[in-house]
Amino acid sequence: STSPVLSPSSWIAAPTATVDTSIPTELLLERAWTAASLAMVLALAASAAALHLRKRRWTRREMAGADVLVAPDAGPAVVGLVRPRIVVPAWLLQAPALQQSLVIAHEKSHVEARDPHLLAFAIGVVVLMPWNLPLWWMLRRLRHAIEFDCDARVLRGGHDLRAYGETLLDVGQRQSGYLGAAAAM
Repeated sequence: STSPVLSPSSWIAAPTATVDTSIPTELLLERAWTAASLAMVLALAASAAALHLRKRRWTRREMAGADVLVAPDAGPAVVGLVRPRIVVPAWLLQAPALQQSLVIAHEKSHVEARDPHLLAFAIGVVVLMPWNLPLWWMLRRLRHAIEFDCDARVLRGGHDLRAYGETLLDVGQRQSGYLGAAAAM
């Protein structure tokens, strides 16, 4: 039996047409980054819309010399960037006048220091780079630092340490509704 003779030209495979259907990794990562940022923007917009709807049901009142919004289940906090407003929970209306004044002093301190603006800027940075876990950690630390700094400002304003500490504990023990990215006591 004779074996077929292979010529060198038969060793070269005939060219075949192939189509590259793979997506470059960079493009995939870019799309994931854009999708994550867009999802965060949409979540923030939905949160702002929900807050706006809730705010319409809150009543305006004066407390400790400040114009406040009274919410049944939210606060104390500051909401808004253009016109920051202090929100207090309805239970605070029954609290002693000293406790009310300390809560208002705390929230006024947030407004005067422009803490909501700083927080909004930090959230904006996280929205731009949502994949960056150290930024999330820094945002969390910033929120804590804002609160500690606010407490220090209130105490530098001459308020009693013991009464302020008791007020912080009392407010902390009560459940407050979610207000999104608000600067809160």
